Amino acid sequence: MRWFMLLSLVLTITGCSLTASAPNPPLHILVDVEGHAEVKRSDWQSYAPAMFGTMLTSGDELRVQGRATIVCSDLQLIVVDDHQGIIPCGAETHILSYPLLEAVGSSHSHGDSIPLVITPLQGRLLDPRPQIRWTPAHDAEGYRVTLLRSVTLLTDERVVWERDVGAVTSMDFPDDVAALEPGVAYQFVVAVANDPQRSSQQDERFLRNPNLVRLLSARDTELISAYTEQIAALGLDPTAQKLVLATLYYQQRLTIDALALLADAPDEPVISYVRGMIYLQINASLAEEAFQQALAQSLERNDLEGQGVALRILSRLALIQDDQAASMAYLRASLEIYRQIGATETVRRFEASLAALAEE
Repeated sequence: MRWFMLLSLVLTITGCSLTASAPNPPLHILVDVEGHAEVKRSDWQSYAPAMFGTMLTSGDELRVQGRATIVCSDLQLIVVDDHQGIIPCGAETHILSYPLLEAVGSSHSHGDSIPLVITPLQGRLLDPRPQIRWTPAHDAEGYRVTLLRSVTLLTDERVVWERDVGAVTSMDFPDDVAALEPGVAYQFVVAVANDPQRSSQQDERFLRNPNLVRLLSARDTELISAYTEQIAALGLDPTAQKLVLATLYYQQRLTIDALALLADAPDEPVISYVRGMIYLQINASLAEEAFQQALAQSLERNDLEGQGVALRILSRLALIQDDQAASMAYLRASLEIYRQIGATETVRRFEASLAALAEE
């Protein structure tokens, strides 16, 4: 399965049973195929095409006619020739693992009346001077971008800096101000310059979660840097290296840095999937766009599992947007793909979901 198998807790794509208390299963990434490869999950009856970006874990079987290159969960590289059987990654140390992150239904009722911060929004940061991005607001002649330092027991919330910009939807972190500091919670706010009451703080998500971002600690930064050097030493092509790094960043909740890393990555289904999974936590419209791209790319490459997963996520997004008919159509299409694969447990759950939707 593609990247979305990583979030099977939330999206119930596969038969994997993950719990918050269980250790995360190891994650191995197929980074190159010369010839033909297929994968069979532990709960499948048949094989499905495997290709660049296919995510593998314990119990999966790989059938290769030719050569396949895999980055194992311990960041070691293995090459298999004319292989059929269990993934030969026997690492005891798992640097890459299935991250148990919850996808957030990020719908809101304001339409384009207010700007919505895209990044930085929630989570941790490697870059102490991140780029700020937001969605456009109707009739905005410009925007005011504000950085707030959050309330603590010792300090009140205060404005660190403000900048007025034109009718744009991004800005670089100012050069003439101090960088973000480790251990401090920050919040980026964007308001319409000609109507300051129309602010990203009107987003309902601010009532549930103030969307705080924090710079990674020095200790964690050192660890991530060591892993980054280890990945660079594998000698992967640039796209594969970005994918593995983005996977690492995402599981470490460095979603903003993962998006920046993938900004200029080639059009591959797995790249669109990673973007989509990140955007699920940020903005439903951007997530839908990414998954539509993933679906189209999967169709072009005859990636059955990629199609099934993208359709399932699009079903979830349609349901968030109260479009039950579209949700059911996407889910039916996904169900047919999983029937082809022989994913018995997934088929059973999808049939139950469709029955429940039909009763509403």
